[in-house]
Amino acid sequence: MESLILAIQSNRLKRAQNARDLFARLEAKYQNADEEGAARNATDKRENKKRRRKN
Repeated sequence: MESLILAIQSNRLKRAQNARDLFARLEAKYQNADEEGAARNATDKRENKKRRRKN
């Protein structure tokens, strides 16, 4: 019975570590994309305002 409990605890710890690793990789991968997207959105808004003023 104790070995089953230890196995379950070990499995939970392993899954938690895998989840942390996954989120760290995703954050590293998409962090620059988010910054570029925010900059792009800011320029898009400015362009839209210019277009509206011309009309």
